Amino acid sequence: MEAVERFLNSRGFVATRSIAYTNTPRFTGRIRIGTWRLRVELHFYEGKFDYPVAYLPEWPFDRALRSAFGCRHINDDGNVCYVDQSRTWWDSSMATELVAGCLERIEKVLVDNLAGVPADTVIAQDFAGYWRGAQTLYVTAVAQNKAEFVQIQEQHSERQWLVPKGEESWVKADAVESPNTPWLVLRLLQPPTSLDPGAWPPKHLNQLLAWIHQNSPSGVPQLVELLHRSVLPKGKETQKSYGKLVGVVLIWPNPDGTDFLGCGFSFTISDIPAQAIAHNRLRQAGIMLKAERREIIRYSLNRADPTYIQTRNGPDQEPSLKNRRVILVGAGTIGGHLAKLLCAHGAGWGPRGKLHIIDSDIFSVENIGRHTLGARSIGHCKASAVANQLRLDFPHLNTEEHPCSVTQCWDIFTDDCIVIDATGSQTVGVAIPDYLSEQGLNPVVLHSWIHGHGLATVAFLNDRKKRGSACFRCLWQLENDNYRPRYPLSRHPEEDAPVFAACHHSYHIYAATTSMIAATQAMTLLYDYLAGQAESTLRFQVLKEDLCQKRPDTTPQTTKNCPLCHRHQ
Repeated sequence: MEAVERFLNSRGFVATRSIAYTNTPRFTGRIRIGTWRLRVELHFYEGKFDYPVAYLPEWPFDRALRSAFGCRHINDDGNVCYVDQSRTWWDSSMATELVAGCLERIEKVLVDNLAGVPADTVIAQDFAGYWRGAQTLYVTAVAQNKAEFVQIQEQHSERQWLVPKGEESWVKADAVESPNTPWLVLRLLQPPTSLDPGAWPPKHLNQLLAWIHQNSPSGVPQLVELLHRSVLPKGKETQKSYGKLVGVVLIWPNPDGTDFLGCGFSFTISDIPAQAIAHNRLRQAGIMLKAERREIIRYSLNRADPTYIQTRNGPDQEPSLKNRRVILVGAGTIGGHLAKLLCAHGAGWGPRGKLHIIDSDIFSVENIGRHTLGARSIGHCKASAVANQLRLDFPHLNTEEHPCSVTQCWDIFTDDCIVIDATGSQTVGVAIPDYLSEQGLNPVVLHSWIHGHGLATVAFLNDRKKRGSACFRCLWQLENDNYRPRYPLSRHPEEDAPVFAACHHSYHIYAATTSMIAATQAMTLLYDYLAGQAESTLRFQVLKEDLCQKRPDTTPQTTKNCPLCHRHQ
């Protein structure tokens, strides 16, 4: 930082927090923009290892300054947004040169602002950065014009939610307390990009309604109409409602025609305008509300509806497990990781979607080292523990656990389900196609397992509706009463024997990352299948090349002697 300090000193900046006392110094100086000499502070919150944060310390108190430069790329506290760190990066070995570049970028932002460069697009793209709500609300459903929500707060948590009024929400009612604040949705005709530098962000109702009127002249009358229709309808029984606390969600159109979830605010309607609204004197009520200096609470709004959660990382046209019945057999080290990946890809989503988790094993101490579950799940059934964890992480999805053997819940298997065998057990791997063959069912079956002591991971998909698609039993050949793999992997198969732990209990030794790799490999194969791009249905990921043969991915066909595939021939 000594070189940075010398450079800034040469530009007239002085340290207000010296590098002699801290690794996160601050410097203040002035730069000339037109006829203005603006005071600028540079805060090095990460020392020389990241961009300094730039402030105009006089900004919050100088209305003439705000009027001259506008709000483009400047927050209400004077923070100048001069670099998009998602599109560039900081090289600490060139800190001095980059600080020089930072000053140039800061100057450019301010020069453009003073010249009146259009700000509408900038503000619309990052409106939340200008609004900066004091509190945050998570909206559990798509906010549509004139819809109504109720504000609720989780017990033992600071998180607050907006849930649709009168509708069941995926935020469970028994886990929240409701202050019973009604929230209305008001759609503006265009993005409210005109900000008043003298009163931004708005702190009082009159400032906020003036801002709405400036951007959408019909906005305030629409708001009053909404209050009359939903909060203060005419009638003597509503007299108790005068002075009611209400909230408003503002939405406006995106360029693509969809609606943008903008911002929220709440305020208390005082008695006189409330009475005017209740008695249908709406124009008079609007005039009174625009004169109200009551304080408002600004809220930042975050989308938390299932569609956003499930499609945030992929467009709507990407393959999804929405409305599919998915059966995961095995909630162990592979199944635990795979369960979360399945949920992230839509398993259990939609009115017909459901994720079934089958496993009879009890979670024990020795499982902790490579499972998604931890010590709090000791003594619990794996299927139930994984399902409960998923309900916390994905409460909008429909999951059901089956703490029993797969043979005790064959009734949930259907012709159109997707079956995933994550047990790593050859017995289960054969039992599933055996039952399906016997019943004439043809769902997609995906198997995932770890070969030997973490030598490789294998994923295999059997599309039973596709003629000639091999089943798991086809991967094994019976010779001299011994089963031999059709696609051998180990260079020294005698070393693949499991470690004997106790009577009839054994296990294979491999790192926790191995089961993560196996789960990812299986999910990738399923994703490719859903997208129609599964060129190879048997895939190998070799992890220990010195002990494992290099084997290319392939698509095996049924073998002539498979007793399952040829049962009905």
